[in-house]
Amino acid sequence: MLIQFSVTNYRSIRERQTLSLVAGSGKELPQNKFALDRDKLSLLHSVAIYGGNATGKSNLLTAMKFAGGFVTSSAKDKQKGEPIEVEPFLLSAAFEKAASEFEFIFVQDGIRYQYGFSATKERVTEEYLFAFKTTHAQTWFHRIWNETSSSYDWTPFSKYLKGNLATIKQVTRDNALFVSTSVLMNNEALSPVVQWFQKTLAVVRMHALSRSFSIKQIEASNENKNKIIQLLQVADLEIHDINIQSNPVIKEDLPIKMSEALKSVLSESLKIDNVRNEVFFLHRHNDGGDKVPIDFKDESRGTKALFSAAGPVFDVLEKGKVLAIDEIDSSLHPLLVRFIIGLFHNAETNPNNAQLIFVTHDVTQLDSDLLRRDQVWLVEKDAQQSTTLHSLSDYSPRKQESLQKGYLHGRYGGLPNVGHLNMPILRRSDTNGQ
Repeated sequence: MLIQFSVTNYRSIRERQTLSLVAGSGKELPQNKFALDRDKLSLLHSVAIYGGNATGKSNLLTAMKFAGGFVTSSAKDKQKGEPIEVEPFLLSAAFEKAASEFEFIFVQDGIRYQYGFSATKERVTEEYLFAFKTTHAQTWFHRIWNETSSSYDWTPFSKYLKGNLATIKQVTRDNALFVSTSVLMNNEALSPVVQWFQKTLAVVRMHALSRSFSIKQIEASNENKNKIIQLLQVADLEIHDINIQSNPVIKEDLPIKMSEALKSVLSESLKIDNVRNEVFFLHRHNDGGDKVPIDFKDESRGTKALFSAAGPVFDVLEKGKVLAIDEIDSSLHPLLVRFIIGLFHNAETNPNNAQLIFVTHDVTQLDSDLLRRDQVWLVEKDAQQSTTLHSLSDYSPRKQESLQKGYLHGRYGGLPNVGHLNMPILRRSDTNGQ
């Protein structure tokens, strides 16, 4: 579970911005939060991020995705000297040359961790890990780049870290993270940290979701299949079953310009290793006869989007993961979006305290019957054209206040500055009909 994410100097984000999933003291909608008993905290099951176009909403999730990917792959996917694909704030010379910073506070296997790193395109400039096995922080490791000595200064390793740490320290490249290198070298003590990024945190864009994960879920069990069918039926779609047909990729599917000899070799291999999944939704026939199969490609965009999202959503709910999803309202009716959010607020559908972070423009979700005030975050740009993030709770709206109305009236910020467009008016000349 995620407690907090912070980012500094990344894309449109200049100063440190923090997204917190810690619940406030408000007593409304108690089902929208859960207790983290040992730390005496309550965490939120979901948070919504609102803001105008080009304010940097998506950049918050992009920063989260970049940092998570770097944690899991920096040691194995990079060679010495390769640049780090970090993107600093470009509208300030000082920030353009400075390191970008990322920090996660999360719980894995009952232990709270605070992990962060800073990086330029050339190197990791700082990396640290604090663990809270008790109520006090334990510094497991900390390294900082020393420009004077052109080397890293390291604090002593914690006694809780075992294994060949001196060797790992020596082989950790400037453009790789110590945690990534440690896990690559089978260090078990740091494995839970990297596993959280690998198996718990999922950052996706709604329109980029493919049907493949949902297909795998259906093939894995009838229970998964029934859940996905039920979700589709919530949309009042007359879908009563799903049929998956798996066909091997054959020679005829290969590019026309490829030689026949190469096609034959590849097609034999592809028949074994690759299949093409065809999806058909079985609709009820008006005459009550056999169900009519409709090809996935012929379904509406909304049906395709809902099917593609169903697998990931149910997987996250079942395993207690963290799902950060951009443009959740893409191609989906507001009531369907509301239904998906509600799945995270329901103890029966979310028994393992999964969390949902979603970016949206859909103001119909700004409803005090659906979201607490501390679940709503607003994004806008300041005078330096940099992204700022703040909680709706900062404005202390009244409990019975219409959040949607207050937001649209600009009471909380996070609105696009539409202004007035000065456009020339084209008039038809009355002279000779010209």
